Amino acid sequence: MNIPLWQYLVSMPLYIGILLILVELIRKYVKASAIFWILALFTFPLWFEQLDGWFRWVKTFSVLIPTALILGLGRLAHSGVRARFWELFRKNWVLWSLYAVLGLNILEASLKDLALGNYFNGISGLILIVTIPLFKSKGKRDGWAFSKGKPWDMLAYTDPLWNFLYTTWNIAFVYAENPGYAASSLCILLAAEIYPLIKRRPELYVQARAYTLAVHILIRATYDIFTPIMDSSAFASDKAVYYWGLVNFVMHVPYLFYYFMKRRKIFNAVDDVTPSR
Repeated sequence: MNIPLWQYLVSMPLYIGILLILVELIRKYVKASAIFWILALFTFPLWFEQLDGWFRWVKTFSVLIPTALILGLGRLAHSGVRARFWELFRKNWVLWSLYAVLGLNILEASLKDLALGNYFNGISGLILIVTIPLFKSKGKRDGWAFSKGKPWDMLAYTDPLWNFLYTTWNIAFVYAENPGYAASSLCILLAAEIYPLIKRRPELYVQARAYTLAVHILIRATYDIFTPIMDSSAFASDKAVYYWGLVNFVMHVPYLFYYFMKRRKIFNAVDDVTPSR
């Protein structure tokens, strides 16, 4: 589809702005957002018209169901509701599940990358899985948690470098898998990247990423508004896919070593201050 440049320059910043506003509203209004995501699951009959192939179906289920039934209810449970039912969602399984869902979503894309022959980018995705912050750690401000006050965020203590590497890996994957959606996917990735920068809190990245992705997946599963507005298939290039994956690989491998060196320092520092028995 031949789309003029000015249309991208208008539609993409506008979409990013809308996503930033939505993330802020979803953070602020915990009960309303939990209800919204549960109701969003009832759009299921519309998905048959838009989703094609195993990857699209798995991606949609693995994003929308955890967003509605784990992240949304987990945040709501920590907001002070007192019925015994909510005790279930204040247990560690909620954070363990979100930790696993993040890894699963990266794994899905990495396997698709490998199936497409985009090996460098696929390996980069596997490195991201290995370097996700551990669920529980000895380090201060590390691991996963729900904030103890409003707005009861789900916190994942990734560092800004991991966030950046995830962003460049993910957009390279989308560009290889379906270049027509690369422009719209870049918007949701940039919104997730910008939001924690605005807040100066990198630990909000994973939550922002979850919500921007869920909004995008819900729209794509119900009605395709992105193809006529910002279809980017004209920019497809096998050579660009290869070199982009290679650049990602070159950046991810040093980060892998950096991550384990950082982990070692954290564990050594904690061991040094742990009193002997």
